[in-house]
Amino acid sequence: MTEVLATILGVLLIIPVFVVSCIPANALAWLIENKQPVVAIYHFWIKQEWLHKEKFRDFHLIQDVDSLIKSPHHRVDGELVPLSWTEAREKLSERLTSCAGTDESGLGLGFSTELSTECVAAFMELSKDLIEVGSFAILEEPQGVTPDGNVPSGFNARGCELVFEAYSTYDEGADNLRKNLQNGDITQLILVGTDYVNQDPDWLSTLSNTDNVIAFASEWDDASRKADLVIPMTGYAEQDGTFVSKEKTLQRINGKLPPLGGRKTPVELATLTANVLGASDQWNLRNWQSIFLSLTQHTCVLENIDPSSIDSEGVLLERAFSDADVHG
Repeated sequence: MTEVLATILGVLLIIPVFVVSCIPANALAWLIENKQPVVAIYHFWIKQEWLHKEKFRDFHLIQDVDSLIKSPHHRVDGELVPLSWTEAREKLSERLTSCAGTDESGLGLGFSTELSTECVAAFMELSKDLIEVGSFAILEEPQGVTPDGNVPSGFNARGCELVFEAYSTYDEGADNLRKNLQNGDITQLILVGTDYVNQDPDWLSTLSNTDNVIAFASEWDDASRKADLVIPMTGYAEQDGTFVSKEKTLQRINGKLPPLGGRKTPVELATLTANVLGASDQWNLRNWQSIFLSLTQHTCVLENIDPSSIDSEGVLLERAFSDADVHG
């Protein structure tokens, strides 16, 4: 009897897995949009094989569809109201034009450590050529000390570190950026990802008292709801690129889902920002591979690495970037 029940259970599990694995990507997107999370989770589970524990974050992304930001919003009379992408471009242009080509800027730029390395590098390229940023910060918990030294706490904190060092950019740190906002040294803020500040009551209070916050964000949370302009950004499962593990291994992010609800990848958002600043002709970083190759021009840590050849094992970075001459 037990064997019969086990056989029936096995068939019940195998059949839906087989059926779901045959669903094409566009049908999968429809299932997610129309709140069929069980089917979507099955498919994603098969595709991703849960090789890395970080990928469990996508279970939440797929399961909680209502939390996803699918269209741009801006604040009117204290309320966030939807915008078309054309309107969002205009609003973004209005807010950033004052920071273009100036010698001094009250603009702060904060990066989540849940971003791809190429996302951080793309916005660094923007700050290098198109907008003047007064304060940069990697938004993460203070580093904990281990026998091997300091270990960043976020998913891709190592990748953020690598980019900051490659572009000779000083990391103010999350607390200092917040204090700069509180004392008025920084009057305008761009958040690329809101997960860290969403968990910090001091940050949420500061955002409530800051008049000009632009959030490139994937999910509605307490932090993104406090922004004045919200631009929807794809989540981890919807984009391609690389990250650097705590063990200093460069690994691929393989997006398995099409962007949901018209959301844009970080690379597309960097391109959009360049366009609204009038630099569409000179901006040629339009995919993650081109941004990776541009990053290699700023650091010897990534020399001789072909981004298309990074396999599931990743590439151990022989030079520990905090211990090496990054600017080769």
